[in-house]
Amino acid sequence: MVKNGEIDDLSSLTLQCYLNGEEIQSASTSGMVFTPGQVIEHVSRFMPLFPGDIVLLGRPPMLEDKEYGVKFGDKVTSICSEIGEVSCLVSQQHDEFS
Repeated sequence: MVKNGEIDDLSSLTLQCYLNGEEIQSASTSGMVFTPGQVIEHVSRFMPLFPGDIVLLGRPPMLEDKEYGVKFGDKVTSICSEIGEVSCLVSQQHDEFS
């Protein structure tokens, strides 16, 4: 967990995503349309944010021009430099979304 003011430059954080240990995405917060501060300000207008909350916003471009299908049992890990990482195991597969 990172407290307000502990990171000097929010515009230069590295964001990475791994699927089963393979890096599939890598980008910087400098490429975001809205700054992390603007995102947090906007989201907090509609819901309270608490320590440990994670705000997810779409994704950066893929490292390779191929599709990655996430399926039951896969491990997805997201890392943000200076903040930390979060991993989850896919626990259910859906054939279609409603």
